[in-house]
Amino acid sequence: MLIAILLDIKQILVLITFILVVLLAFALIIYDASRSIEANDEHAKLNYEKGLNEVRGTKSELDLIIKLTTMGFKPGAIFHDLYIANSWDSYTQIDAVLPTKVGILVFEVKDYSGWLSGKLTDKYWKQTLPYGRKFDLYNPIKQNYTHVVNLKRKLFLPNNIPYFSIIVFYGECEFKSNLSLPENTFLIYAKDLHETVSKIIFDNPEVTYPDKQHIVNILGDSVDNGQDPKIVESHIRNVKMFAD
Repeated sequence: MLIAILLDIKQILVLITFILVVLLAFALIIYDASRSIEANDEHAKLNYEKGLNEVRGTKSELDLIIKLTTMGFKPGAIFHDLYIANSWDSYTQIDAVLPTKVGILVFEVKDYSGWLSGKLTDKYWKQTLPYGRKFDLYNPIKQNYTHVVNLKRKLFLPNNIPYFSIIVFYGECEFKSNLSLPENTFLIYAKDLHETVSKIIFDNPEVTYPDKQHIVNILGDSVDNGQDPKIVESHIRNVKMFAD
C-alpha cells in the first residue's frame, strides 16, 4: 500500500515538473516574440527617422512632421517643403501642408531664441537677444498669409473649405506682444502643436473635397519642385527681393 502511494506521489511530481517545463518554455517563446516585436518596431522607427533625415528641411521642420505622425496623421498625407508657383512667375516655399477632414493646415516653422515683439500690421518684428542685440525678422503672420493665398490660388477649392495658418516657433524664444490674431490663424510654441491641431480638428465641421486626387497631385508636384535647382534658386532670389 505504501509503495503504491509513493508511486502515485512520484507520478504527480513528474507531472508537475512536466507542466512547469511546458509553462517555462511557453513563457520563453512569448518573451522572445515580444522582444522581436519591440525590435521590429524600433527598426521601423529608426528607418522612418533615417528617411526623414535624408529629405529636405531643417531639424525643426522634421520634428514637426514626426509630431504630426504621432498624432495619427499618415506620413503620406503630410506634404513637406513645397514650392508653389505664384502670380509673378516665381515660387513661394511652404514648410508643410496637411489636408484634413476639416480643411487645409498650412505650417510655417520658425526657430528663434530671445524675445520676439511686433504688431499684427508690422512688416518686420524685432528679435531681442541677451545683452540687447536686436534683429529684424519678417512678420511670420504676413509670411504664412502669403503662402495661404498662393496655395488657395493653386488648389482652387470651393470657398467653404477653410485654410488654417499655423506658425510654429521652436527654440528658446518668448513672445512679448499680445496679438489679436485673424480668424484661423495660430501663433504657437512647438509644445502646443498637439493641442492646437486637435482643437482645430474638434472645433470645425467636416468638409467635402470635390477631388482629393487633384489636391494630392498638386501638393505632390509642389514638393517635387524642390528638387529643381532653378526653382529653388528662383525662390531664394524672391526672398531677397520681397522678404517672403
